Amino acid sequence: MISTARIYLTKRLLFTSFVMLLAVFVPVLMIQLISQLPRSALSTELVWPALMGLAPTIFYITLPVVVGLANTWAYSEFAAEGTLTTLYTAGLSTLNVRMPAFIIAVLATMLGYVVSCEISPRGATQIENVVYLIENDLSPSLIEPQRFYTLNNGRRVIQYEERLNKNWIKGVFMRDIDSNGDEEVIFADDAIFERRADESWIILRNGHIQYRKQGTDGDTVAFTQITRPTGLAGENFPKRKWTGYFEMPLGDFLRNYDKAQKDPRQLSQWASEALERFGIPILALAHTMLGLALVNLYGGNTGRSSKFTAAMVLCGILFAHFMLVLAAEFASSQGTTLALIVACAIVLQILISIFLFWWAMRRPRRKMRPAGRRTALVRG
Repeated sequence: MISTARIYLTKRLLFTSFVMLLAVFVPVLMIQLISQLPRSALSTELVWPALMGLAPTIFYITLPVVVGLANTWAYSEFAAEGTLTTLYTAGLSTLNVRMPAFIIAVLATMLGYVVSCEISPRGATQIENVVYLIENDLSPSLIEPQRFYTLNNGRRVIQYEERLNKNWIKGVFMRDIDSNGDEEVIFADDAIFERRADESWIILRNGHIQYRKQGTDGDTVAFTQITRPTGLAGENFPKRKWTGYFEMPLGDFLRNYDKAQKDPRQLSQWASEALERFGIPILALAHTMLGLALVNLYGGNTGRSSKFTAAMVLCGILFAHFMLVLAAEFASSQGTTLALIVACAIVLQILISIFLFWWAMRRPRRKMRPAGRRTALVRG
């Protein structure tokens, strides 16, 4: 009986967690993607590495609140359906009935630590490379039609009228000025970008070139096809000269603490990252215990969970979680004092959750009186 009940409860909890994950994780991921990339990059090949880079971080940040909300909502539904009353009648204790939620929260916490300490840093490197590429080394996919782009310290200009696909453009204008001041102006009907390892080249078709040397009028030559370097990014991401704490595996991150102590700004960044890596995943347990305790204590006098109470508890958990996440993020620029306050807030929520959960589990359950007995009492 006990094992069958636990399997049933676990299946319901896992399904509710999956639905909550879709409701929270996916929108947050999309919002972060749109905020990180310019509009011109959202329709390019950079979207996929950016998405894969952001997903692990968003996953471990939203996982605790997803699990906490799912467990709280599911048990409020169990109470409203009378499932909990049936299980209590069968002899299961309050703690026994809530053990599946506790186990799921523990597993979510462990998964959160694996993602935050090992998988997320690799993803962070991907998204930082994408952002660095956009800001410092244009990709052919990012240049927009009817705009002039200056490259190679102003010695090269590229402009085109229309993009036909990712690598094919129409109505191309290029101008190159070499170190001697000689100028080469190219007009082409269309062109195709050829991605090479470190730089993209361009194959220009059906046009003419104007060669202008200093002090001369220059010559014009027609061509069918020519190839030129562009100065745009190639297939490989440009190499950055710095590495953020959020990109470091667990061992490297911990070893950099002594180095971070020498600079207050770096110490703030290290503390902010430490809060997110080590403080956020354990909130899966804290949110679950807090939600179950509050629903059990204040869910209604009849033993059935009030929908309003459950909704208020869910909103409170959601608000508290994202306030802690935002505060931990802001600690990187606001100093170690804010980081210490956030750390204390996380510890305080954990302690309050443990106390309320312990209190709720020890409180005796109200017994339902038979309907006839209640009527007799009223009449007489």
